Amino acid sequence: MQRLAALCVEIVRADPDFMDGYAHLVAARLSLGKPELAIEAGQGIFDLATLLIGLQGPAQVPYYSLNNRPFHRLAHGLVLSHLAVAGAKRARLNKDFHMAQAKEVTRKMLEWWPDDNMGFRLL
Repeated sequence: MQRLAALCVEIVRADPDFMDGYAHLVAARLSLGKPELAIEAGQGIFDLATLLIGLQGPAQVPYYSLNNRPFHRLAHGLVLSHLAVAGAKRARLNKDFHMAQAKEVTRKMLEWWPDDNMGFRLL
């Protein structure tokens, strides 16, 4: 997993627009037990993408479209990372913030794709 994370860092440095690189970096860091670093890696590009989606007005981002899947993977990884930080024993001060972040991203995901292929209703 450490090697995967290192490769993903190289990939996003070489191509900062490659969202799947960020999605896999977030997943790798989360798997390594580093959810704070996962959030740090993916939150910026996610915020930029959601801003661009918002500029188009209310929109669906269908999971069925292969081009949208990296975005959904990134959002999923961020939700799980925020939940991991909120659930950590050391998260006393930031627990509410991270829970709110996880809920907000989940809410947005269900707006973007109400069919919920990724099972967010189960979280």
